[in-house]
Amino acid sequence: MTDSFEIISFQKQSKTKIGKVTYIINSYFDNNGETLKEKIKNLLVSEIEKKSEQMAP
Repeated sequence: MTDSFEIISFQKQSKTKIGKVTYIINSYFDNNGETLKEKIKNLLVSEIEKKSEQMAP
């Protein structure tokens, strides 16, 4: 697999309206944290581990 360095931008703030309530969602990113690729990999691994534990006899 080839790593690409494409930049993905996320909104800093978004609004979602459910019924009569409007939710304002703010996004904060830790520059010293994991990359998006690392986060997705870790989420997938943890979900697979949970599922395999549930299926174990």
